[in-house]
Amino acid sequence: MKSAPAVISVAFVLGLLTWLLLHGLNINSARYDSQLRALGDFTRFERGMTREVLTARAGLSRNYDALVHMVNAYDDALTRLRDTAGLDAEQTRVIDVLSARADRQESLIERFKSRNALLQNSFAYFGLFSDRLAASESRPVVTAASALAAAMLRLTLDTSDAAARQVEDRLEELAQLQAPPAETDSVHALLLHGQMLHDLLPDIDTILKTLVAESNNREQDAMLAVILKRQLAARASARKTRLLQYITSLLLLSGIIYFGMLLRKRAMALRRRAAFEHVIANISMLFINSSNDGIDADVEMALRQLAGCIGADRAYFARVVGTTMHTYRWSRDGIAFEPGWPERVLSLAPRLDGGEDGIVYIPRMNASHPHDAMLTEAGVSGWLCIMAAHGSRDGILGFDAVRGGALTYWSEVSLFRMAFDAIGNAIRRAPPRRGEGAPPGEPATGASHGDHRDLCQRHRP
Repeated sequence: MKSAPAVISVAFVLGLLTWLLLHGLNINSARYDSQLRALGDFTRFERGMTREVLTARAGLSRNYDALVHMVNAYDDALTRLRDTAGLDAEQTRVIDVLSARADRQESLIERFKSRNALLQNSFAYFGLFSDRLAASESRPVVTAASALAAAMLRLTLDTSDAAARQVEDRLEELAQLQAPPAETDSVHALLLHGQMLHDLLPDIDTILKTLVAESNNREQDAMLAVILKRQLAARASARKTRLLQYITSLLLLSGIIYFGMLLRKRAMALRRRAAFEHVIANISMLFINSSNDGIDADVEMALRQLAGCIGADRAYFARVVGTTMHTYRWSRDGIAFEPGWPERVLSLAPRLDGGEDGIVYIPRMNASHPHDAMLTEAGVSGWLCIMAAHGSRDGILGFDAVRGGALTYWSEVSLFRMAFDAIGNAIRRAPPRRGEGAPPGEPATGASHGDHRDLCQRHRP
């Protein structure tokens, strides 16, 4: 259960990174590119259909194969455009408009194909029977047929109402003539095909005009505007997502650095603790092997090693047994104890709040604090004091930083309690020293100086 928050956090980070990756890649860019290609094909094939219709109308194309190919490609482009729209309602509406336009275009093309086929057939027969009547021996028939042919030629070029009425007049004149019996069938056939051309030519011309009028870019421009709007929005979203990716990366990097610093700090604390425990073990072995005559030197060595663990300039152990004070001191070369120090610590320490563990730890003094001021007057700029028990004056282990310095900050100063117990037990086992019983305030035996590197200094970061 303890690992559940970590698993949830990792899953959340992985999900966030996956989401940022997908959005940062701008996957829709391929979709919009496909839409632009489909829209371009739609416009190109629509113009191609118009071109093929005009080619067929001019008689330059004898079949509709190219036109059918264009129509199929036109439909395919519209299908691709619809497929890439997906569920986009705005794009679907515009594509529906294009689809309705495509239906109108194809309907007009089908009408053109059927009308144009009849037109070409009627032109062929109209020309055939016109040539026959032009060779007639009847002068009125030849004149009427020639006038009809001329009016029909004009109608092929101009399908206005005036040209159509002229053709009607020529057809009526030819129908009222008394043609020779041998040419009656030719006259009837010419009249039939002439009337068909009269009806088909304006109709086909209307179809062509409608196709050309429909071949504008209004609907395509509307679709292009929608696609470009979506494309620009997708690019803007991708830019924002990349910015979020960068910010997320910075946060992750900051987290890695933070946790790395925590691990480093923890490793340093573990190394310092191990070094300190090693010092305590050495001190314990030192006291086990200590003789009665060498206890003073051994306590001094223990104070020196402990002072090195916290960066102190002076270290001392004071203990009161009855009316007798036992004082042991160590200081670095060139650093002396103030008069009456550390004897005065026994009366000062209980006035400070050492907490339940009886430890007062002030890495750097604050001169504005009353108790700190008393310590500052004694030349102390950093102080660690371990009392015997709940502020008792039975014993005290102290460490001073002087000359404006500070003690090394360490969160596990409670480990010095083991050192206090080790030194206290060693002193209790030792016989009374010569000179013990001096009143507080006078130097006691055991004072010495030295400045050596120790195990804690070697493990200090």
